[in-house]
Amino acid sequence: MTIGSMKASSEDRQLDLVFGISSGKTVLKHAFCAIPYKITRIYHEPLSNLAQLILMSPTPGIFGGDITRLRIHVESGAAVQILTQGATKLHAKDNMKAFQHIEITVEADAEFHWCGEPLIPFRNADLTQTWDIHVASTGRYFHWDSFTSGRIQHGETWQFKHFTNELKLFRNNELIYLDRYRIQPLEQTLVDSFFSKNYHYFGSLLIQHPGIHEILKTLHEEIPQLTDITTGIDSPEKNLLTGRCVARGGTNFKKLQKFLLSQSWTLLNNTPYPSSRIL
Repeated sequence: MTIGSMKASSEDRQLDLVFGISSGKTVLKHAFCAIPYKITRIYHEPLSNLAQLILMSPTPGIFGGDITRLRIHVESGAAVQILTQGATKLHAKDNMKAFQHIEITVEADAEFHWCGEPLIPFRNADLTQTWDIHVASTGRYFHWDSFTSGRIQHGETWQFKHFTNELKLFRNNELIYLDRYRIQPLEQTLVDSFFSKNYHYFGSLLIQHPGIHEILKTLHEEIPQLTDITTGIDSPEKNLLTGRCVARGGTNFKKLQKFLLSQSWTLLNNTPYPSSRIL
């Protein structure tokens, strides 16, 4: 494994990870981390082929003017889950926009899980975030990303300036799914509707797996009826599952995230989700 690290200006922050197989186990073949990123060692749970790595950021978060790039490549046969250490805070700075681009490649017969903690936009924060996800037809991809309306415990909600999120999923280099939304709280009446219903947590689920059609009905029927949360899942394309949820409170929001990821894994693999896997 090669590991590199360097200091970076606020205009150029970068993470590059390559996972592969060695002696039958998933290994980190290459890692390049520019500040503010750090990573843990890979953890292998007994009786599970899904390795785990935690992405950490010891800095306060993302600031206006930052340009952040994350590139993750999972080679054929490797299987890994990436978790984030905690929520990502988005700060305003000098009325500048921040940009974050995440590029993920999953080769044939590889598996990747992205399980990020929420993005928390502070007052006047401005972020454009893009995802380019490339998965082979026999690759498996599990994705959860989310954001909140702001610093809820401080009473600072819907005070950010702008948030755009665009996700493109390619299967064998063909675009099969595009999800794009833009939120400008001070200009959009849509936010008034969310605010009047007191929704503050928003999550998106995406799974590419050849067994999706067989589990969709069961997964839908088993979704827990939690209070103050609304959820919907569908399969708009062969071997693809998408979902969205909105919630008033963080506790049930977290419970739903854990259910959707762990239960879909269990149904697809006919085995319990690894017991010590952190979600």
